[in-house]
Amino acid sequence: AGIYRQWHLFRERLSSEQFIELSLENLSEDPKPILQDICDHVGIEFEERLLKINLSKANSGRWKKEIPPTVLDAVHCQLGPFLSEYSADR
Repeated sequence: AGIYRQWHLFRERLSSEQFIELSLENLSEDPKPILQDICDHVGIEFEERLLKINLSKANSGRWKKEIPPTVLDAVHCQLGPFLSEYSADR
């Protein structure tokens, strides 16, 4: 939660042209549009060879299987304000 709070404070001082936020889940599931957005954002041409990067070990969703429900409740209490903003399930 502390990292999210710090990021939000820092992000407020930046213009949208200075950063890009992306979802690891989206990147690993459907990389082409995310990679195209990144290339557009930094002003470089998209190359198909970027799609050859192996993202199969991204561990997307792993937390849902490995965090016990009792601990998950505590995580939700701490990260609740940020979960809706960053959740892939929103």
